[in-house]
Amino acid sequence: MKIKTYWLKLAAGIILIALIFLFQVRIKDVGTEFLKSDPKWILLAGALHIIGLLISAYRWRLLLSAQSIEAPLWGLLRSYLIGGFFNNFLPTRVGGDVYRMVDSKKYAGTLTRPFAVIIVERMSGIYGLILIGVVAVAFYPRLHEIRSLAYALVALTIGGFLAVLIFYGSNRFAEWLKKMVSKLPAKISEKLLSMFDAFWHFSQSKGIVFNAFLQGILLQFNVILYYFFISQGVGMNLSLTEVSIVMPILICIQLLPLTPNGIGVREITYIGLLSHFFNVSSAQAVAFSLWDYILTFSYGLIGGILYLLKK
Repeated sequence: MKIKTYWLKLAAGIILIALIFLFQVRIKDVGTEFLKSDPKWILLAGALHIIGLLISAYRWRLLLSAQSIEAPLWGLLRSYLIGGFFNNFLPTRVGGDVYRMVDSKKYAGTLTRPFAVIIVERMSGIYGLILIGVVAVAFYPRLHEIRSLAYALVALTIGGFLAVLIFYGSNRFAEWLKKMVSKLPAKISEKLLSMFDAFWHFSQSKGIVFNAFLQGILLQFNVILYYFFISQGVGMNLSLTEVSIVMPILICIQLLPLTPNGIGVREITYIGLLSHFFNVSSAQAVAFSLWDYILTFSYGLIGGILYLLKK
């Protein structure tokens, strides 16, 4: 990403934060909610962060094995932590994936297969998160109050299912796509065909991919619990079901490359959805976001230290 673009996005994030404190909530009120947080719940959330990292590294290793790539668990865990460090400064929650892709090249000898692995890992994880949201909607007693959230989750679920069906379930589509790509200039078509072959290689390892998908659901439930514990820590009156419904949508929004680490965008969406659908105060929503940022940034700092030691 160009330096100028980065600074523009950072400035946009800072402006959004300023607007929040000018028109939505007072800094004093956020400070009050933040300081009266229950440390027990916050520490539990921090512990879940560690568990999530371990599950993530093991799942990544499993998907690499589907591409016949062997990698040590500790090396992948370290790469995850360092990727978390870069996430603190890059747009979207997936900025660190670029580092992980480049770092795992040493195990594969090429960027193509690690790229395919990380895309499948990320997309299957998001899909698992959305499925948790859909299941939560099915058991929510006041569905009429969250109808628009339910529609969004169902639409995302159907879209993801159709994408998988078209990409992996249709040999005709695969052949057509390869035919179209082969018409491009040789250098470009070679790289794209190599990339497509890496993706379609997963269709030959359905058992491993399904196992990784199940682990992804476990990982995403861990993510939901993480946010639930933070919500309890700041005194939000949210049930686990309600957190399971709203967080998949909030996380998907944060994947958009709008500002570094979602600064400003995260706070506005937390205030907008949590306040509108679940009567959470703006001060609590910002305190909730602040604790999420602090915990994520703390683990990112560990990754930064590991990165310096590696250098």
